[in-house]
Amino acid sequence: MNLGHTKSISAFALFSFIMASAAGTVQAQMTYVPGDIILGFQATGGDGSSNTYVYNLGAGAGFRDGATTGLIATINTDLNNTFGIGWYERGDVYWGIAGVRDPAAGGPNTVVNGDAKATIYVSRIADAGAGTSVPWVLASGPTVISSATSVSTMQFGFNTTNGSDVIAPETQRTPTPSSNGRGTVQGTGDINNWSIFNPVGGPAFGSVLTGGVQAPLGRGVAASWLDLYRIMGRASAAATPNTPLGQGLLVGSFSLNAAGEVRFQVPSVPSDPYSTWTDSFGLAGADAEFLADPDRDGFGNGVEFVLGGNPKLPVDADKAPELTRDGDFAVFTYRRADASAALNSSAETSATQLVSWSPAVNGVAGVTVVTVDDGFGSGVDRVTVRLPWTAQAGASIYARLAVKK
Repeated sequence: MNLGHTKSISAFALFSFIMASAAGTVQAQMTYVPGDIILGFQATGGDGSSNTYVYNLGAGAGFRDGATTGLIATINTDLNNTFGIGWYERGDVYWGIAGVRDPAAGGPNTVVNGDAKATIYVSRIADAGAGTSVPWVLASGPTVISSATSVSTMQFGFNTTNGSDVIAPETQRTPTPSSNGRGTVQGTGDINNWSIFNPVGGPAFGSVLTGGVQAPLGRGVAASWLDLYRIMGRASAAATPNTPLGQGLLVGSFSLNAAGEVRFQVPSVPSDPYSTWTDSFGLAGADAEFLADPDRDGFGNGVEFVLGGNPKLPVDADKAPELTRDGDFAVFTYRRADASAALNSSAETSATQLVSWSPAVNGVAGVTVVTVDDGFGSGVDRVTVRLPWTAQAGASIYARLAVKK
């Protein structure tokens, strides 16, 4: 029996809500609804170090689907006013992106605009240009949820007028005049401002998002880049797309130039499902090859892809195929991730281990193959292969999972 170890990773980030109640009013509102993603700036010194600037980029689902591309905003005036003329030459000014639709871990797992609860959008530094960052991969669904809660807590900062006053729900901070209602300046003493949850040099939005969320400027006229990732914290077949929990999906890339122009582009070369999977684990070069075994657990990447495993950690032996007996049948059961559907994965049998393997074909020689959709949970089918076998003295049967690209 050729067993493949697999591992699945999911991540949830933890955040706490900080709310206060007090009287307060504003004359205008900053446009914001749950599901939008927020662009934030902060400085570690000099002009603007006592403030953070945030700008609403719009619904995360629009970027995910490629419906929102090109020039998104021109915020040069706001950045000049906050961080001074020549802000783009300052290496002590940082920018980053984050957003969440619904942080809740409990209750019905509703899906809005294709995003399930605790689906977060977060940036990653792309120093060499669009699509060059290391993908975000969190540890588990609960880890993502904790981060989602933290992002949501920060977004409550749009409901604050200063460090002690909170205005009525659904009423946001006063926007800057040139931002069309989308941008505002927060004091670093305000409740839940950008810098509290995304400190320079420290983990962002919980202890698991370490490094890489914010990019420093200081490139002069050259553009600065951030890659945007989508990470699911709650499973739902209705999600678009329904990706493994905790695995970062590259949505696209944002650039910011010296003119204050924020642009977005989708990945230039669409990846095949296998490449998307290897990218989600940060595999590159020889480690990303189909037959490679970077975690040295004896199972190649192709097998781990089908089983829904983690090619960088030699754990999750419980995801390996199983061979059992049921009367005069040997029963071979294995996991098959939906993302691997384009691959040719099947059971093979042999009477002599590792020699003369033959495919087990449904309806041939008494073999039956039954597939149960989501039999191992959302996005992972259960495939059961029943093989006729009458145990005689010395008779043996072997089975393995064969995967071909």
